[in-house]
Amino acid sequence: DANVDAAIAMGCHHIGIGHKRITAEVVVHINGRGMPVRSTNVPDVETMRHVVASGVMGMTINFPEHLTELVRQLSQDSES
Repeated sequence: DANVDAAIAMGCHHIGIGHKRITAEVVVHINGRGMPVRSTNVPDVETMRHVVASGVMGMTINFPEHLTELVRQLSQDSES
């Protein structure tokens, strides 16, 4: 909470959290304080799936083509 408080006090627009610390509960808690969450250093597609499912608003990745494919798959799944 202290880091979120500091980010809010500095006027930040979002907070970045390492992928290993991302859970849906963490995202909901921080979002509830008015701060969107991004995941940092997402190393692979499986981790990408986890952080998307947790509700982050964005992430830092080195392979955007995999994210594009994941978003397409999730979109198709939701239409089924």
